[in-house]
Amino acid sequence: MRKTNIILFLCAIMLISLSCADHAGPERTAPPETQAVSEEINTPGKALFERHCSACHGTDGAAGIGGAADLPLSHLDTGEILSVIRNGRGAMPPFGNTFSDDEAAALVQYVMALRHP
Repeated sequence: MRKTNIILFLCAIMLISLSCADHAGPERTAPPETQAVSEEINTPGKALFERHCSACHGTDGAAGIGGAADLPLSHLDTGEILSVIRNGRGAMPPFGNTFSDDEAAALVQYVMALRHP
């Protein structure tokens, strides 16, 4: 239980610092190749991913902050991705019913679209 609380605390700190970074100092942009990838993929799940997942996975899914999976290299199928979203895995907390079925499906579609060809 203590380990989970520490992980959640660290995730909260990262989210706060990322929020603050958006309002202070020069604007940070992703490398051109990352921008091209994320701009090409424009599914309904993109906004949800950017709001709920990018703090650890990065906007391109490859940040790996705090042990987050490198999503473009993932071999999970759609059912496994949905299970990880709903139930969590490793340091990733479960999102349970945070997302409607349609939102969760959109997130799965977006994660699948991040994969390298």
